[in-house]
Amino acid sequence: MKWNVHAVKQYQIKAGLFDRPRKLILANDFVEWEDSDVRGHEFSRIQKSDIVDFKHGTDWIVWFEFTIGRKFSVTIKDRNNKELRIHFASYFGQQTEKNQMYANIVSDVWGLYHSGIVDGILNHFYENGEVDIAGVRVTGQGIEFGENKRHVPWGKVTMKEYHRYFAIFHKDNPDFHVSIAYNQYGTE
Repeated sequence: MKWNVHAVKQYQIKAGLFDRPRKLILANDFVEWEDSDVRGHEFSRIQKSDIVDFKHGTDWIVWFEFTIGRKFSVTIKDRNNKELRIHFASYFGQQTEKNQMYANIVSDVWGLYHSGIVDGILNHFYENGEVDIAGVRVTGQGIEFGENKRHVPWGKVTMKEYHRYFAIFHKDNPDFHVSIAYNQYGTE
């Protein structure tokens, strides 16, 4: 199989301190991750046409009371709920290099796979006037969320971002809110 060189992004990722470098391939038609050590079955692959969502996040690695590194994760889900989990970490001063690699991977996944999914969701919204995302119903008049699916008109919707999550709430009643973690499906 011959690939267009410009359509393929490759990364060599050392997942942990004692792990060997593993290959991540992001191509126009698929994503492939070397997640196994079994010869002949080293790679897991998801076709672009099967990708339905992705999530990503970072977390600190704390040893006793000292921060010694950072964990990075990017997870891609297909239509059968199969997940391709790409995890790696930085330790003791590798921060800048690994931070940049994480940012590049997220950007590439967005550009190659997820932006088209978001465009499809937007088209669905424009055609039907509503869409459900991460437990929140978005309509032309406002949003609905919570157990009772209480309606909040657009003029009363407020959003606030925090380090690990964002909150959407009623401007006049902040007790009526929903919190959505960044590292969950549907947040992009």
